[in-house]
Amino acid sequence: MGRKTVSTKKKNLFERKRCKTLCKLKPKSFGISEQKSKNKRSLKEKRKKLNQTSLYDVDRELEESSEITEDSSCAFDDALKDNFTETSCDEMMNDVKYSSAQESFALPKGCKVFPIDPITSSLSTVLLAIPDGVEHIKLYGKARIAALHGTCKVNGYIVKPRRELLNIHAPVTHAALVLHLLSDAAERIPGSEILALYKINISTLEETLQEFKVVLVLQHLPDNLQPSSYPGYKDLYKSRQSDATSAEELCEGCWACETSRHFKEYDCYMEASKRVMDFGQISGSYSRNQSQYPVVMTTGGKNVGKSTFNRYLINCLLNRYPHVYFLECDIGQTEFTPSGIVAVNRIDSSSPLMGPPFTHQWKPKHMCYFGGTTPSGDPDRYMDCIQFAIASLYDDLGGALDGPLVINTMGWVRALGLQLLMDTIRMAAPTHIIQFFSQLESRNCAPLTSGYLTNAEGWLSGKTSNQTFELLSLNVNTEITSGKKYVASDFRNLAMLSQLMNITRNCLTRDGREKHSLLQDLQNVRPYCIRLDSLLLCNSTDSPIKRKYAFAVLNAAVIGLCAVSDDVFVNLKTSDNSLLPAPPTFPCLGLGLVRGVDPESGMIFIVTDLTLGLLERVNCVVFGNYSFLEPLMLQYSKMSAGYRPPYVTRNFPYETIGAGMYRVHRKFNKLSQDGKE
Repeated sequence: MGRKTVSTKKKNLFERKRCKTLCKLKPKSFGISEQKSKNKRSLKEKRKKLNQTSLYDVDRELEESSEITEDSSCAFDDALKDNFTETSCDEMMNDVKYSSAQESFALPKGCKVFPIDPITSSLSTVLLAIPDGVEHIKLYGKARIAALHGTCKVNGYIVKPRRELLNIHAPVTHAALVLHLLSDAAERIPGSEILALYKINISTLEETLQEFKVVLVLQHLPDNLQPSSYPGYKDLYKSRQSDATSAEELCEGCWACETSRHFKEYDCYMEASKRVMDFGQISGSYSRNQSQYPVVMTTGGKNVGKSTFNRYLINCLLNRYPHVYFLECDIGQTEFTPSGIVAVNRIDSSSPLMGPPFTHQWKPKHMCYFGGTTPSGDPDRYMDCIQFAIASLYDDLGGALDGPLVINTMGWVRALGLQLLMDTIRMAAPTHIIQFFSQLESRNCAPLTSGYLTNAEGWLSGKTSNQTFELLSLNVNTEITSGKKYVASDFRNLAMLSQLMNITRNCLTRDGREKHSLLQDLQNVRPYCIRLDSLLLCNSTDSPIKRKYAFAVLNAAVIGLCAVSDDVFVNLKTSDNSLLPAPPTFPCLGLGLVRGVDPESGMIFIVTDLTLGLLERVNCVVFGNYSFLEPLMLQYSKMSAGYRPPYVTRNFPYETIGAGMYRVHRKFNKLSQDGKE
């Protein structure tokens, strides 16, 4: 006991000394002390010990620490109190950021950072001034960004002076974003508009705009917009030495860095995008291929860079066209929706893609709910969904495209997957096929030339000889050997978390309630009560399910809310089959979460952001492989000590029917043969 007491006292003494030392550094770091050089070295050492936290992180620690007491060493000199006004603080803050930016290896020499908010606990908004001669700046984290003067390119999209802020995301699970400075003629927003838009409190604003080549405004992006506060994903935007070296925080949650894990604009990327944008008039096998807009299909095996290139290509096309359409055929790793959905999205030029899929979960223009992550269980329905999505797009546009179309395909390019790819090519009639090749031969298929398609048979289609397109082959090494390793299921969880956040945010706005954590929001949202007898319940899983287990199946499940025709509804609803039918191919209006069921009254309680008018059109509910997410269950069990996670029981036999199939976790107690603890 005595040894433990001594150890605790030593620890508290060390914390008091450390806090006093940092507190001494605080006023001196703003230029108030005469010993500048000595304090800079000491501050540099302290930052290194604190894992490269910024000066404002140190201030935040001092404010939150309970060990800090009044001390003469922490007080300002009396002679300096009279001069410590708001204006002088603003100027001194600028001086500090000037020196730190020049000495840091994260920002190139000559770059300067102007804090807009004077002396706050965090940097919410800053100006980043970049001089001529700087080629690029690498960024990690998340922020809102806009150009005030000059132009730069981010992930293929040219950022010009504009009034709206763009959201950029570079989590440490992915490559860092790169700001490439362009040598085009400088554009700028008038200084009077800048002051009105961003409330900038810098007296030398006009001189700054004239002195530097590019001036950007960076604003803090709140955490409540992304699923970075849930078990397993809290380190999405945390910097570590292995992720980036010489990191320097620009605004809160966004830092410039030196790292080898950054987006690389390969020459083949630029050449392929140029060939697509230079598209002329190419005759194809279908009349819709006579359009003046390109139809681009990206193909290749798993982990070869298709998604990264798709985002780059879309951004490049947005530089020329007002909008771009995107057809998602990879139901395992979708871009704009949770997995299991074949969808068509429209991306406007005001919303370029500046992050991984979970950062832009948008409502599709047309979608069909497949319900699974692989088409191997029902390839016929998978192809029906793709054909339905293509037909819906062209019917909506009057039979001809009014913008480019980018089509993403699966990474399954062998056996059945290759046959499905052949069918997709013949249905979509692309003008360009961009085929990725990997260094691993197992991820590649034969070159998709016109001659190959002539002799290849699909799952549904036979041989054809009238396909006309341009084949572009790309071979780049996209393997990321460092950083945090996330698997496909993690990215699917992140996409679904983001989708549920969008749903609850819209529902709370509808109900006029305040927003809290996602789990609390799901509990506070008013659900819709629907009688199950009035709906057609369909099963899109690979396992047959009996009708009598309908309530057990739906409990805590993520479902597709669809609208089928009256004749299909009557035929499937009045069927004598004891099993739940497979879903027909009809439009999906949205997603919902079954928050609870009441078998006695026959009611189910659904949380969805669909309006009441759209919900009245829903007459079919499709149950897939999605259920209540494990991160939310873990968060609930952590928040509610002594309570079990919702919808979970420990007394059940091995053969069960429920909302989903869960993997056995090492931290959970094993079940005995009779299903008891």
